[in-house]
Amino acid sequence: AKDEDVDYMVKLLEYNDDDDDDVVDDPARAFVKYAAAPTSSGKTASALVGFLASAEKYKEETSFTHYLYLAFANNNGTVFKLRKMSRLSQDVDVAEKQGAAFALECLRKRLLDTTSGEKETDLDVDPPLMSETRDALKKLLDDHFPEDARILVHLDEHRDMCWLKSMLDQSAAFRQGFMETIADVERVTVLATYTAMPGEIPSTSSSGTCRYPVPVPPLDLDQVIADVEELRWPTNVTEFNKKEKRLWATLKFRLAAKLTKAGLLGLHLRRFVGFRKKFKEAATGAKTNVEALKACVGLCAVAFDSLTMDDPNAVKLLLGVSDKYRKDSKEDELVRQIGDVVVVRTGSSNQLNQSTTLLTSSLGRLLSINQEMLTAPFDHLHIVYRAGRTRLADVLEKSTDDLSATPLEASYAWTLSCESARTGVLRFATSPLFKIECESLEAGRFFVGDDETKYSAQKLEENVIYYVDERPGTTTHPLGDIFFRTKKNQVVLIDIGGSLTWNEFKKKRN
Repeated sequence: AKDEDVDYMVKLLEYNDDDDDDVVDDPARAFVKYAAAPTSSGKTASALVGFLASAEKYKEETSFTHYLYLAFANNNGTVFKLRKMSRLSQDVDVAEKQGAAFALECLRKRLLDTTSGEKETDLDVDPPLMSETRDALKKLLDDHFPEDARILVHLDEHRDMCWLKSMLDQSAAFRQGFMETIADVERVTVLATYTAMPGEIPSTSSSGTCRYPVPVPPLDLDQVIADVEELRWPTNVTEFNKKEKRLWATLKFRLAAKLTKAGLLGLHLRRFVGFRKKFKEAATGAKTNVEALKACVGLCAVAFDSLTMDDPNAVKLLLGVSDKYRKDSKEDELVRQIGDVVVVRTGSSNQLNQSTTLLTSSLGRLLSINQEMLTAPFDHLHIVYRAGRTRLADVLEKSTDDLSATPLEASYAWTLSCESARTGVLRFATSPLFKIECESLEAGRFFVGDDETKYSAQKLEENVIYYVDERPGTTTHPLGDIFFRTKKNQVVLIDIGGSLTWNEFKKKRN
């Protein structure tokens, strides 16, 4: 992961948010921070990385000094478990108290029992009041840590601490009592990691404990390429020409998608050892960079599951949703049901309130669902979503001879067309508002041949977003990768400059 992404995660872990733009550490409100991401994405390891960065790099008043790891599944069998789950109370209030009591016992075992293996605890059928358990937990921590300690308690695989299909509400109350009891203790920060969010904790509350999303630092592909000997490119990539840069950008995107699908551990599995060997042979065995890049792009082709189900919220998931809705609202219900949830950063490193993160789903899931057909005025969303989804899947899977776009161009066409279809407008940074309600995503050309002085806007249909048709055998489009005509008859050209330097971009823009 890049240092700036780790730093951002650390800042969100260290500080609380009072709903204003300024960062305020608010002791009156407790938070359960959570990092949600698909399996083998590095979310568990990132918690320890974040703690070490806080403890060793910053060494400020807000920095963490101690790290307590509580795993409820995996972890080579060293996990905290409940004995006799049948004792879980049918009364949700009692179940919440049982969760609080279990939290106290888990922390006690974590501090006093250093052996490995399962650490089982009997369910307390007559648990004490929440306030009594909280006071006992605070005393436990006070007895074991100095007064100025700031403790990060990491709850890994938090859903597995208590989950009974026949008692879903009681299980949720149990987990809520567990997490809130720890989070309510001053100088303790709770980080919960799992493939799903802790939906039992509300996202907003006038008082009490709220959940708070923390992005898992994304994979730093440049670092992977630098560290894995077989993936290092044999020539200087900074000297690539335009065609080589385009292929290099496609290669990196495909490689990242392949690693994301396999999980970070995939690099070390037997099937990837063979892939790494073939990658090095392809990179070093060709006569030219273009031939080598094409061969490696072909090796990195990745296929995702074909469409398996319709989802009424597919477009919303693609574009990202906030995790800041009133409990039990329709929006909150959507958020809590996201599969393979991924927290993404949208703000700068200086913006630390909750509005600088969005929730989406993994690339694999977004490519395996389709927007369910809705009634007017949103009956066209499924057409646009499917067109963009199919094109990106083709770009990731097809051979280099069939490629008509980079994955980045296909990704932007997909998301921009869905944003336009959902909202009826598009805006780019400081640009004016462009009114277009996309009803179709299609291939097309604005310029005649490769001459940027010859073009025709007459054939551009309203409410259609076009991506450049550059299939093999066609001439290069001189400017723009995506274009459309607005309701005011403006023609907007969008250039996706993923492989351009800043000077090349300015020259192209002017």
